[in-house]
Amino acid sequence: MSRTKIYMHFESKDQFVEKVSTTRYDPYDEETFVLWPDLAKETGVTFTDVDGNEHPVMEPIPGFHVDAYLQDPDNELTEELLVHVISTPDNPVHKLR
Repeated sequence: MSRTKIYMHFESKDQFVEKVSTTRYDPYDEETFVLWPDLAKETGVTFTDVDGNEHPVMEPIPGFHVDAYLQDPDNELTEELLVHVISTPDNPVHKLR
């Protein structure tokens, strides 16, 4: 059976760990949860570095983002986690370096 990718948003990693720890899941299971603590999105503005290369100006996306891979999300998500599910993002995002 394939897994479904669910996007989730928490205020912090601590909140994520606290909420997931109340379920049957292990918040540190890297096959179920992919953590994105430092995401940013392009602002539409570019800057040019000293070598003449153009780079997009990025802005941080607040919060702690998680991709959850679940067999049956409709039956596996508890009320505690369901409130953190967000719609599929439509903006390109990048991990901050």
